[in-house]
Amino acid sequence: MNVDRYSINGDYRQVMLSARELSAELPGKSGGWVNRHLQYTHGYGLAMCLAAEKDEQGGPVFSIKDLPPKGSPELTVARPEIYYGLEMTNYQIVPTGVNELDYPQGDQNVYTNYTGHGGVLLDSFWKKALFSLYEFDTSIVLSAYLSPQSRIQFVRSVRERVTTLAPFLSYDRDPYLVVDQGRLYWIADAYAVADGYPYAEPTEDGISYIRNSVKIVVDAYDGDARFYVIDPTDPVLRVYRAAMPSLFLSIDEMPLGLRQHLRYPRDLFEIQVDKLNTYHMTVPQVFYNREDVWVHPKSVTVAKRF
Repeated sequence: MNVDRYSINGDYRQVMLSARELSAELPGKSGGWVNRHLQYTHGYGLAMCLAAEKDEQGGPVFSIKDLPPKGSPELTVARPEIYYGLEMTNYQIVPTGVNELDYPQGDQNVYTNYTGHGGVLLDSFWKKALFSLYEFDTSIVLSAYLSPQSRIQFVRSVRERVTTLAPFLSYDRDPYLVVDQGRLYWIADAYAVADGYPYAEPTEDGISYIRNSVKIVVDAYDGDARFYVIDPTDPVLRVYRAAMPSLFLSIDEMPLGLRQHLRYPRDLFEIQVDKLNTYHMTVPQVFYNREDVWVHPKSVTVAKRF
């Protein structure tokens, strides 16, 4: 569940939204190889509701709901399929001779076939053999459902994907979903970090320098990951950019619709709050005696009896 803000019917509103991802575990006896890797390949759409409003029955007021997803004109989702997400752990092969499940509709199911460019083409026996060895799965070589147009999609988790592309950056724990121009994207915050920074008290992880210099956008359908620099003055990131100039893009190249959904990163905020608990004290004696140390507020949940 993520919190964001969107213009809905002309009003700028805070909303809560969540992707409809596909469970990694299929129930009962439906977990065969064809189902796991060829048919149940992707999540579908999202649910979005207003953060501070309820209906007459006390339920949420949805801005996007149902399958296929329906919403106001500015929240139309034309490409609701989610092939890359937070819970994607298995590899998938698409398109194949097996139709892919989109969503159930009454007693019938709605199917689709992948038409994007995400993944690696399995257009030769040697590629199939290589990925069969990589995944320890001989079905990739033996399956008759595959064609030269089939693609194997692996490293489908957003966190794993960005870490694999740029392992020298640190990443926020909470990538979040964004709807823009009818497509679904994941936005992740990346940090340039260092240790041994002079006169800096390190965190528990040994970090004494951290900047949220990079915002990463991952297409939920094709898996494309783009690294946008929001702080070009960061000296640590400048070294990375000099070594890999083609990896990083200017923030000016990010579509305006996505820029409107950038937010302050959660992990950086928590690090700053933790340090401010002590370093808000400006009187030296008070500081060294720890006379006015703050603590994090704790939420209290009260159970109601009905």
